[in-house]
Amino acid sequence: MSDALSGKPQKRKKIIYWEYRRNDDQAFPKPQGVNLSPNIALRYDDWKLLVNKDGSDVMLFNLKSDVRETKNLKNQYPQIMKMLEVAAMKWRNSLPENKSND
Repeated sequence: MSDALSGKPQKRKKIIYWEYRRNDDQAFPKPQGVNLSPNIALRYDDWKLLVNKDGSDVMLFNLKSDVRETKNLKNQYPQIMKMLEVAAMKWRNSLPENKSND
């Protein structure tokens, strides 16, 4: 911990997951034609994966070499993409569904 506080880079040992919440099926659906990035994301080491909750629109970025996330590397690194996609979907499927219409 003291290394992190002194500014020394730290390697993450676990995958970090998050989900961008959207109202796709509620009061404010996204407008037609609007291109939004996938709503599930994870970060592991230098990799960031984005995917929709239905498994579509997979994107894989190496943040060390592409901090602006401009090069989708899913075809160049299919094994990494698949490993992270499986982890993302397993994590997402472990979450409770939002059943509120409020």
